[in-house]
Amino acid sequence: MPVRDFVGGLVAALPIATGYIPVAITYGLIVRTAGLSPLDAALSSALVFAGAAQFLAVGLYGVGVAIPQILFAGWMLNVRHLLMSSVIARNIPPAPVHVKGLMAFGVTDEVFGVAGTEISVSTPISLARLAGLELGAYSAWVGGTVIGALAGEVIPPGLKTAMGLALYVLFTALLAGQIKRGPVRQVVVAAATAAAVNIVLRYGLAAGPGIAFPIAMVAGGVAGMSVPERQR
Repeated sequence: MPVRDFVGGLVAALPIATGYIPVAITYGLIVRTAGLSPLDAALSSALVFAGAAQFLAVGLYGVGVAIPQILFAGWMLNVRHLLMSSVIARNIPPAPVHVKGLMAFGVTDEVFGVAGTEISVSTPISLARLAGLELGAYSAWVGGTVIGALAGEVIPPGLKTAMGLALYVLFTALLAGQIKRGPVRQVVVAAATAAAVNIVLRYGLAAGPGIAFPIAMVAGGVAGMSVPERQR
């Protein structure tokens, strides 16, 4: 039944929501620290719904990067979602294009992880369950952003500035998780190459961060893929 599937999707989204809310609150605080309004924070999460890209965008905005460069960097960071959406699209019942487009908007790394696990067990996944899963994650992200943005009105300026460290902690945690799961050599080579290319472009060639970051990201990915896996 569609209603039961939808509720089941909401329940399946609870682990995602518990992870999204604290990060979204931090994002809302960082948006306020960058000088933007609570409405700016809420709209960015409601219209973009891509945590890593949003953190990247507000960080670049805070250092004065041009809007076209921010858009390009965000697009490069989110291009992986095309692959995720294509996998899910092949494993849901037939639906109109506009419905599939709406479902594609709700695909994040975490949503894809849960949906992909369910698809591997029972194919296809119903549209109602996928909608519940995505809505649960979306509501947590947008709601957490609003809470953080409003809290920025009363939190002391020094604490808001300190919360900006969450951006670096977030990406450090993601990198640490990749290293822990392996393959270690590929991740280390990718990270080292990306860092080196970024340093050369930023400080050697005086390129802006909106240009240097996408190039460094692609260079790191290519370098990591070129490292052969260790034979067991």
